[in-house]
Formats: sequence, structure tokens, C-alpha cells
Amino acid sequence: MTGSRADGHDLDKLERWRSGLGNRGDFPVHAVFLVSEADTLAHGAFRAFRSSFEARGGSFQHLVIFGQHGVSTTAATLAKELGVQGPPPPAMALLYGCQPSRAYVMALPSGGGSDSSAWTRALLAVEAWIDGGAEGLDAEALPWAQQVETRHDTVAGLAEGVAARLATGGGRG
Repeated sequence: MTGSRADGHDLDKLERWRSGLGNRGDFPVHAVFLVSEADTLAHGAFRAFRSSFEARGGSFQHLVIFGQHGVSTTAATLAKELGVQGPPPPAMALLYGCQPSRAYVMALPSGGGSDSSAWTRALLAVEAWIDGGAEGLDAEALPWAQQVETRHDTVAGLAEGVAARLATGGGRG
């Protein structure tokens, strides 16, 4: 860790996220946002997901954002775990509660762009599923998202894997 504000903030958030994952409840999906401080459209997408998740009973452990104070080692390591290449672009990963080893990763527009079509369609698909109008998250529901197999059987395992890589200096690089 470099000791930067972004690193400290995101490492603290990773620890809070890890500790909350044991209290998952019945909410069926997790969304992880990887952004930079300049990605205002991605921040807006996160806020829309947060409002929707909260209205449907989701909580902090179901929706987390990394990088809003700058791209951190935590965000870069999580991006690697989710198959996102290079420095984390603004991206969102959706993890289906019943198949947490599969993530649906989609790029979000960088900076303050105005194209919200992909994340809006993803939010509508998630809402339809949670509200009972869809079968679940899959390639058919999210055809524009990249399907990624993670190395972890649970979302908690994903968070633990990131924490372990950071603890051993295996983050960026």
C-alpha cells in the first residue's frame, strides 16, 4: 500500500465490506463499482443502483464502490480478480448470489460522459429479477456484459482473496 488517501479509504472500505458479507440476508445480487474520482457518470450510476437496492432491501455489503478518491491498490487488485485489464477503467461487476463464481462485468463511460444506456439497462434487468419479473442474471439478461469466472466460490471469498493479495504485497503489478 502506498499510504495515499485513495489507498487508505478503499482498504478501510474493503474491510467493512468483508465483515458485512457474513450477514448477506436474502438479497440476491452484489454490485461492485470500480471508478476514478473523475468518473462522474459512473458515480451517478452507483447512486442509482444504491437507491434501487436500498428500496428493495439491499445494504452496504450488496453494493460497494472503490476508487472514488483515486484509483487505489485495492481497486486495481479487485479489478484483476474480476478480469478487468489494465488500470481499472470505470466498470461495474454484478455477482449473482446463487452463482458468485460468475461475474458479469461491464464498462461504464469514463469521465462525465452522458451515455447511461448500458448501466440503465443493467439496473432494469436487476430490478426485474429482484421484483420477480425475471429468472435471474445471465448472459441473456445482460448480453452486453462480459461474463467472467472468478476463482472464488463466494463473494466473501472474493473479498478475502483481494485482502490476502494486498496483505502479501500481491496487489498491483
